[in-house]
Amino acid sequence: MSPREQALPRRSKRVPAQIPIQLVLQSLFFMKAHKARTLDISRAGARVQTNVRMSPGQPVKVVPSEGIKRAIPGRIVWVKTLVNNADGEAGIEFFPA
Repeated sequence: MSPREQALPRRSKRVPAQIPIQLVLQSLFFMKAHKARTLDISRAGARVQTNVRMSPGQPVKVVPSEGIKRAIPGRIVWVKTLVNNADGEAGIEFFPA
């Protein structure tokens, strides 16, 4: 990794957690919920696994499938498609409350 590519320190510590969630994605015409799960989570965001197509910058709401069903607003920061799997991963940045 070159000095220009060095990762910035994280704003908050990531914790491994596989939590079933709903990703509510908004398009120009409608909103739709999709099943997903977190792989890790922090106060500032989460890494999720899903088979839904997403794009960096896209607004999203994360809703836990269990417990309190409070929508957490955020945006997609990065997307990675897994070659050997229909699922992909995405990084979500939560908006401050």
